[in-house]
Amino acid sequence: MGCAGMARHRKPLEDALGIPVIDPTQAAVAMALGAVQFAIN
Repeated sequence: MGCAGMARHRKPLEDALGIPVIDPTQAAVAMALGAVQFAIN
């Protein structure tokens, strides 16, 4: 998985593989939101 267009495949891959799959785009957005919240507080 290397682009935002692949995000819809994360859950089916997790189910098929039986392991967590990290989408780098979703992870980057979550980290950016965390950084913004941390800077505000």
